[in-house]
Order: sequence, then structure tokens, then C-alpha cells
Amino acid sequence: MSTATATPGVGRHDLVSSLVLGIACGASYLLLAEAVGPALAETPASAEIGAMWAVVSTIFVYRASLADGLEDARTRLAATGMSLVLCLVYLAVLPVTAAGVGVVIALGSLLALGLGRPQDAALTGITSTVVLVVADLGSPSSAWEQPLLRLLDTSIGLAVGLLAAGLVAGVTTRSTPPPPPAPEGQPAMTDELALGPIGNVFYFVDRLDDAVAWYAARLRRRPVARRGPLAVFDVSGVRLTLHESDLYNEGGPAGVAAYWTVDDVDAVVAEWTSHGARAHRGPTTVFTGERLCQLLDPFGNLFSVRQAPPAGFRGDVR
Repeated sequence: MSTATATPGVGRHDLVSSLVLGIACGASYLLLAEAVGPALAETPASAEIGAMWAVVSTIFVYRASLADGLEDARTRLAATGMSLVLCLVYLAVLPVTAAGVGVVIALGSLLALGLGRPQDAALTGITSTVVLVVADLGSPSSAWEQPLLRLLDTSIGLAVGLLAAGLVAGVTTRSTPPPPPAPEGQPAMTDELALGPIGNVFYFVDRLDDAVAWYAARLRRRPVARRGPLAVFDVSGVRLTLHESDLYNEGGPAGVAAYWTVDDVDAVVAEWTSHGARAHRGPTTVFTGERLCQLLDPFGNLFSVRQAPPAGFRGDVR
């Protein structure tokens, strides 16, 4: 018996998306290197760094979903803002040294965690490193300008990236064809497979006892059953099963993410990240009005949460 397999390929949307990304990045680079940099009397090296930083920002927010792009823009601006404050204070009183770079990065990580934005910690460190290194390469008298210039570069790159993402989203939405009719002898698309709601979600862990204790504390409930390599929790009628890793399955994020409905995504993220989880993707509000976040538990698995759209929300749901 033969089975159909998906074959990789490049479609019209892929071509358009890639072309627009290239044009947007070129525009960001040209704008910063040939217009903004000279207008602000930056040195050639500083202008080139600014152009590079703008291109990175453009790529960072260029997403298929404009809503995801906006959330990424908020993340990048938040990280740049935290880096701006730390670098301005540091450069005002101290020269750039290896120890100083390490201190600023550590403080940036603590600031991001303290503000409840752990997902911004790494980006804050990267931004601070770039700002301090470029400041060290330039004139000491103008070192304090570098954080402000990088904030400007970031803002311009984000604007170009979001504009390009919005353009592609608009073009592809208008040109999406209707689904083809079902071949003769095959069921029509309206004959849906009778699937019930999700009944059981498995998480594979290396340390079953530790995982049971951690989830019992986070879920505020005890397992309803445990035997051998399995421990089962009941979560509002859906089973969450912890399974010890074996030859067939190991822990870690993969291509499927089941989202658990909660009242307040941000409150869950704040609590869970304070107990060892990490925000992996989000929090973000998507075009359906749902607020989503994927969390990595201390055992490497994705635990995803969703918040229902506000009452009366009428988004672009087709």
C-alpha cells in the first residue's frame, strides 16, 4: 500500500514573501546608511552599524501574521528601551571594558525578569553588547549618543518590516483561491471527520518524580492516577499525563502545541516563569482575539495557554 507524502516546494506566496523581505531589508539598509546616518553626522562605521541594526529589526518583525509582527515589535522595542537606559547610565560614568559589558548584560537580564518580560532578556543583552562595542569604537565624547542612535535604527527597521508584512498579508489574502472541489468518488470537504475534543495530552519527562511535584504545585492538584512510568492529572475533564521518557518519545518542543484555556494568560506566565518555566513564544494576541503563550517547563516540554477573545470581539476570522 502506498502512502502520500508531502513534497517540499516553493509556492507563489513564498516567492512574493521572500522578494518583499529582500526589498524591505535593502530599503532599511539604504535609508540608514545613505540618509539617516549622514543627516545625523554619524561616522561611517556608526552609520553602517545602524544600517545593520535596522535590517535585523526588519527581519525580526517580518512575519506571515501582522499580529505576530506587532508583538515582535513590542518585544524588540522593550528590549531596546531597557538596553537604552542601562547603556546611557553606564556610558555616562564608565569606559567600556569586558567587565562592564558583563555587568550591563547581567543587569539587563535582571531588569527584564523583574518587569515580567523574561522573553526580552536575551535580546536586551544582545542590544547592550552592540551599543557598548560601537560606543567603544567611536569617540569617547559621543559614546552616550550610541544608545539613542540604536533606538532610532530599531524604530525605523521595525516600521519598514511591519509595513512590508502588512503589504504581503493584504496581497496574499486577496489572492487566496477557494479550495478545489473534491475528486469524484471522494468525500466532499463538508464531510468532516468526527473528532471529539482533546481527551489526553502527554508530556514526556526525564525525571518523573520531579515533574509530578512541579506540575502538582503549578496546577494546584494531585495526580488522579499513577502507575509505573505514568502519572495522570485531571484538568477540567481533560487528562494531562506525565510519561517517563523512553526509546520512543523524549521531552522537548515539537511541531504540535495543545493550548490550555485560562482566564488570564499574563498572570499564568508571570507565575510559572517565577517557578522555573520560560516563555518560549509570546505572550501575543493573534488576529482571532485570543491571547496565546507557549511556556517551556523545567523539563523541556511546551505547555501552551490561551485566553478566549473578549466578549463581542469580531476579528478577521474566516
